[in-house]
Amino acid sequence: MVSYIAVLLAKNQMSQLLDALIHFCKEVHGVTLVAPRMQICFLIGLLLNADALISGRLDDLRESFSPDDLIIPKEQRKGLYEIMLERRLDVSASVRAEVLKAMSFIQNDPITFMDDEHSSKQLSPLEILRLHFRDESSDCQMVAVKTISVTAKEEIDLMVDMALSNAETKVRRAALSRLAKDVDLKALTIAQRMELLKSVMQSRETSIRCSALDEILSEWLKVASDRGDSISTEDSPADPSEYCFAPAKLLRFLEPFNDERTSHDLMVAAFRRCRENLHLSNLEMQQFVKTLIDNASNNTIHSHNYKNLLDRRMSSLEQANAAFVWRCMLDYCKLESTSETDWMECKYRLLPTLHTFCDFIIKFTTMKSMCDGGEAASASRSFTLMQFMQILPCFDMEDTAGKKSFRNLAESILTDRKLDVSRELVDCVIRHMFTYIWPRPEDNDEALSAICDLTSSMVDRSVNPNATVQMANETISIVASVTSADVNVSLEPQEIDDDTLLRCMKIVSAMLKTNRYRVMNALLRGLLENLVEKCVVCVNSECRILAFEAMGILAMYDERLAFEKVVLIKDTLELDDDLKPTSLNILCNMCLLHGYTSVAKWFAGSAVDFCDPRNDLIRVFLEYVEDENERTSFAACECLCKLLLSETRDEWTNVLATLFLKAFDPRTDNNARLKACLVAFIPTYAESDRSHQLLLVEAFPEIFGLLRNAVLEGLFTEKKLSVIGSCLVCATLKQSRNTQCRQESSVQSILCRKILAAIEGDPDPEGHFLPVYCKMLSQLEVSEWEDIEELNFFRDKAEELVDVMKDMEASAHDINVLMAFSRSLNRRIETLENSSKKWQPLSSPTTDELAVLTEELHLETPIKGEQKERSVQAAGRRFVHITSIQNGQASTKAISSKPISSSTTRRPPRIVKVKGQDLKKVLMEQSSDPIAGTTSLRTALLTPVPAQRLRPVLQRAVKTPAVSDFYKRDLIIEEEPDY
Repeated sequence: MVSYIAVLLAKNQMSQLLDALIHFCKEVHGVTLVAPRMQICFLIGLLLNADALISGRLDDLRESFSPDDLIIPKEQRKGLYEIMLERRLDVSASVRAEVLKAMSFIQNDPITFMDDEHSSKQLSPLEILRLHFRDESSDCQMVAVKTISVTAKEEIDLMVDMALSNAETKVRRAALSRLAKDVDLKALTIAQRMELLKSVMQSRETSIRCSALDEILSEWLKVASDRGDSISTEDSPADPSEYCFAPAKLLRFLEPFNDERTSHDLMVAAFRRCRENLHLSNLEMQQFVKTLIDNASNNTIHSHNYKNLLDRRMSSLEQANAAFVWRCMLDYCKLESTSETDWMECKYRLLPTLHTFCDFIIKFTTMKSMCDGGEAASASRSFTLMQFMQILPCFDMEDTAGKKSFRNLAESILTDRKLDVSRELVDCVIRHMFTYIWPRPEDNDEALSAICDLTSSMVDRSVNPNATVQMANETISIVASVTSADVNVSLEPQEIDDDTLLRCMKIVSAMLKTNRYRVMNALLRGLLENLVEKCVVCVNSECRILAFEAMGILAMYDERLAFEKVVLIKDTLELDDDLKPTSLNILCNMCLLHGYTSVAKWFAGSAVDFCDPRNDLIRVFLEYVEDENERTSFAACECLCKLLLSETRDEWTNVLATLFLKAFDPRTDNNARLKACLVAFIPTYAESDRSHQLLLVEAFPEIFGLLRNAVLEGLFTEKKLSVIGSCLVCATLKQSRNTQCRQESSVQSILCRKILAAIEGDPDPEGHFLPVYCKMLSQLEVSEWEDIEELNFFRDKAEELVDVMKDMEASAHDINVLMAFSRSLNRRIETLENSSKKWQPLSSPTTDELAVLTEELHLETPIKGEQKERSVQAAGRRFVHITSIQNGQASTKAISSKPISSSTTRRPPRIVKVKGQDLKKVLMEQSSDPIAGTTSLRTALLTPVPAQRLRPVLQRAVKTPAVSDFYKRDLIIEEEPDY
């Protein structure tokens, strides 16, 4: 109020109060106390804002401004703004936050605050707010996020980045709220919308996953419905048509083709939201379905209008969207139906019979328009067909006629060469066939024979398109036989075209991926020899990849086959770039199933030079970790992670060091799948077993040896080195292990010995690593160490190194950290010594007599002699302790459970138990951005969710707790589930 009055008086030529306030700001803004600096910044912001308001410069209706609009003189404005620029770099986050609030008042002021000659070099209020999006204080980030204007694309992009990758949950929540309420849905790109949705729906924080999603969904449904604010009026009666139209219209702003899972989850949430707004949540699901059908448009598919999808007037995109909404509606009904009867009623309203539905799909696939259009139309039709296949599990498969119709439909889709079917569609069809047509293990032979018949019929039609009788099934042969009618025409074998081979290979690959065949038989061997091995040398790269995957699966059934194919895989790695990821996965799965030692011998073969890296299997994996191709690099890293989880070898410290540093490499940030894999692996590996932590400790010299080379190349900053060291300490904490592994001793005493040796070997105060070593020592869990002799050695060595560092004039901070570590060791030694004295057995005639009498007692109990002896000894020690206190042999202070500490000795700091999840968040937090704020081991960070990946076809069969946990926590790179 005072600032507003001062500016108003100055406008009426009474500037004494304004001059006094400005003078006060100039005199007091640099005081030592934080509170006055905060108030001065706030006052300056109010003065500048009042100037803009009273002069009308913030009025959007005004088109031009003149110097006469200035109430505060130009020189005074310049002085106030310079104070703000100086205080924006204040050491106190509270002062910086007030500066940002003041800047928000004037961010839309069109008048510059500096001279014209300096205005181009001076930061504007809006630019300052942008810069403080990277402030190391979350409070300053919150102020910038909440107050910045989000009308321009640059600010919108910054807000999206904050919502996706900020380290603080409250900042991400505020950014999501601004994006939902203040940014038009149409102003976001399709990629930004999908990334935001993916980040929100897969978040671990309830405040984001629930409340933020609800807020985003509410605002986006308004925009999608094209009905303004009418849909959000809570006091007005609900209009069913508004809510029933909204989910289908929202789909226009999503990307179900490229991110089907996220779009599906959002549509389900949209239906749930609509049901709540219609006040039908407490009623059965069928009531909501009835309301939806009665009020929605003709594009909302149900049991009475599903044939509208055959209308040629509908575009392929409209068909795809309508089918997707139909499927999402069915999934929502199945998910939240109140009873089986309710679900049956929903199916009655939404679905025809299975037989009718299969006939409908056949008509859809045979439409002339299915073969028309370009690549985009073809993709839309394939997507529509995929939605139909995912609707099939909603039907009752006990219907005999319906099941027969489904089998005819499946065979028609698989063998129709006019349809452009994807691998995913073939996988889905084959999976449904094995689930519903051949559900039992006893049906495996029948299913394999039927699949061979399908592939044989396709080969026959390819060679003899006019043939009316199929040739006898000889499993399948690439060099097809000729019929008797063609003998006189040509006696040469006819080769099968690549499209037919690819379709056959898709079918066989999908069949093997069902994991129903685990023993090699005659039919499988026939498929291997007549189809798979021939497709390995096919010109089509997709066909070669599928053939290699199938060969790898078959090799898992037969060790002899695996031995024979290793040489082929080895040669393929050197010759075919497209097959490198698949070849690495096959080798990894062979190692997991047949043993690394055996596969490594097969891989080396009869080579004369066993030192050649090309003959060392583990070196081959390491070589491809740095491959330029992202898929190859990811495959190599994932294979190494699996191998390390499956077995522990002392000679694999270089492998562990490479993977550990790869997680922090700035170049890894560009490969989202690889980053996610490593972030999931390192905490899982460290917490699963003590031997894994011990291997991490043994890898310490190699990790820092690689770091030295990386620092010379400029890959890591000093701040990043400190984070790497802290993560290594965190990964080796005893408290970070699983509960069943915490009984074993800590490995950090061994790590301490290696760190002290590293400091002794390179105590250069000018180097990059001495501060890192000292910080690592300060973070060790000294309170878990029990060996007094070892603790004394560490203390003496630390004190010796302190003297060395003083002589070499190292930084005072490093010396103080090392001295603090020495004091913590000393306190631990005192604690252990006091504890041992407290419980030391004392000899006296009374205690000796008690021990003799106790041994003479013969209790009729099932306690074994060894256990009884321990019990007697424990009882004796307790009695000795109590007797010694009563006899005056222990002072009153000794009765206390706390160790004795002098008044000059500081209490040891509380040990913070760092969990494996903290380590994972720190790993995800690493960024190559030099402006990024300081990292913390306690920082909770939600990163942008990486693109979906399809898990390698060859799933390993080794079942260990560590690996199971690795796959459970590998959430952002899991394969898409079936809906």
